[in-house]
Amino acid sequence: MSGRAAAALAVVALLALCAPALRAQNTTLTVSGLPTTFPIPDGSHFGAVPGHIDDPTYTNYTVQANNWPAGQTHTETISILCSGACPASGTKPLATLQYKLASDANWHTLTTALVVVESFTLTSTAAQRSPSHSSTIQWRFLLNWTTDTPGVTGRFNVRLRLTQS
Repeated sequence: MSGRAAAALAVVALLALCAPALRAQNTTLTVSGLPTTFPIPDGSHFGAVPGHIDDPTYTNYTVQANNWPAGQTHTETISILCSGACPASGTKPLATLQYKLASDANWHTLTTALVVVESFTLTSTAAQRSPSHSSTIQWRFLLNWTTDTPGVTGRFNVRLRLTQS
């Protein structure tokens, strides 16, 4: 075998060994609980102050690092928005749909612009090369007894986005 052929073979072997490791180093966002479905409001929901109806289910997301080298650190940011027609159906305006992290005390109104829900850091170690982080989003519709009728509904195209730095 010539020196040139041996060198080419060595490069191909090196690439073959590195390629699976390079492909495996990524981050995934897994979301469950969308679309969210609210029960149809009845008279009891309008009596709360402020009037609202809570979604009895939640949206859960997990950010999972996959096979990072030990010591790799990234800041992960989850953002949210309503995309497309908002509402996609129904009569409830976008300004009445609110969300919050389960760990947060404050409700936020969903908008058509990306808004940061949460930022956090993932760091891999020799013992844990696939660190992860999970959170839960809760939902509610604001109701107004003078403008909403019992049975009012709406469907919104909620999107979560993961960015990494």
